[in-house]
Amino acid sequence: MTNSPPETIALAIAPKITSFLSICGSSTIIFKIMRNQKSRRDTLPRIMLGMSICDVLVATWFFASTWPIPKGTISSFGDGITQTVFGAIGTDLSCNIAGFFNQYQVASPLFNATLATYYLLVVYYGWTDRRIKRVEWLFYTIPISFGLITATFAVAANLIGPVAWTCAILPPEVFIEGAELTPIQSHYQLIRWIVLFGPVWICIVYVSIIFIRLYKKMRALELKMGSYKPRINRANQGTPVNGDGLINANGQKGESVAMEKSDDQGDQNRSLHESQSSGLYEDEIYYTAQEELDGGGDVSSEEVRDDASINDVNDNTDEEKGDEEYYARNVGRKRNAVRNAGTVVLKKVRKFKLIPSRSNLSSHIAAEKSRKIAVQGLLYVLAFYVTWFFPTISRFLDFAGEKNYAIQFLDTLLLPLQGFFNCFVYLRPSIQRYRRRNPTANICAALGAVITNHD
Repeated sequence: MTNSPPETIALAIAPKITSFLSICGSSTIIFKIMRNQKSRRDTLPRIMLGMSICDVLVATWFFASTWPIPKGTISSFGDGITQTVFGAIGTDLSCNIAGFFNQYQVASPLFNATLATYYLLVVYYGWTDRRIKRVEWLFYTIPISFGLITATFAVAANLIGPVAWTCAILPPEVFIEGAELTPIQSHYQLIRWIVLFGPVWICIVYVSIIFIRLYKKMRALELKMGSYKPRINRANQGTPVNGDGLINANGQKGESVAMEKSDDQGDQNRSLHESQSSGLYEDEIYYTAQEELDGGGDVSSEEVRDDASINDVNDNTDEEKGDEEYYARNVGRKRNAVRNAGTVVLKKVRKFKLIPSRSNLSSHIAAEKSRKIAVQGLLYVLAFYVTWFFPTISRFLDFAGEKNYAIQFLDTLLLPLQGFFNCFVYLRPSIQRYRRRNPTANICAALGAVITNHD
């Protein structure tokens, strides 16, 4: 029968569960990216690849939890004299290895910071993939180098020792009566904040500032997109109509289409030229467009452009020949409309009930694309917060010389979960697209289909 307090048993088991989930999540991201050649060419998936590899390495040692702790180590819970850490079967060497990777986990929040920087450059400043690639090497060099340097320093300075459920920066000499600490070991609390929790919270503040800016931009885009709304006369259901001669899919003229601007007084029927300027939107058009935009785990910067950069499909001479001829020709041929830097944004025009203004639809989709990217980034930040909140609170309590088992348990339970959260955020767009195409599919079926799909 084990001579370990129940608290240390729970602390030994909990991270094994969450670490396993994290390993599975990060491995799924790695699997999806490595099997998709297109993803490997984009900057964002490569950042996620680096973050996921880092998480698998760290989570593997989190899964070990108390195993690397030297056998017979006295638990900080219980009587503090005879009761040992549950599952401790390791040696000083295994503890140092676990402590190395425990410190190397600082690379993960640094990768989150580079991820936020990517979103800032793409969504806020409109950088292209070509421009991003010039500085992309920094996105990997900074997190990996800082993690390796600080982890090596911690081991070399004999700062690694057993903590409640693993090995980390806490010299074992601290608990040995009469043991003399080296000058570096005597400042282990400060060092822990400098090399781990200080950088973590710098990253949290930095990421928060970035996404506050992105949120403001997202709100501005939503207001811009919501300033116009369609009001369609549906005397003939399924017929795209305009009194000035908009041609439907059968080449026939329909009835009038009116646009109303939300901040105008009263309803105003507009001419075809005015409707093109304001934009004519139909749910099915926009839904089909978003299916094309949601093509994979995350969207790349090459797909996000300013309104002015989205080229018309036809030359300007199309408009000179008349709007009726333009729409009839494009609907009849079922041509793709609106290309964004070589990416087909809308396909299968035959599905559309209404052909919108090319320039305004492009503007609307570009704005929605930026909004979707910002939301995706905010979800990564939320996962970051959940993962690191309780570990930081736990370190504050340590610094104050206090102990709280509930906080310690939440620290142990949540810290390994970053890869698990990242996986669901990464797969979220593909899952949403699959469930739109298969409304009867549940979340588990959608998840399985997305994981096994090459997209």
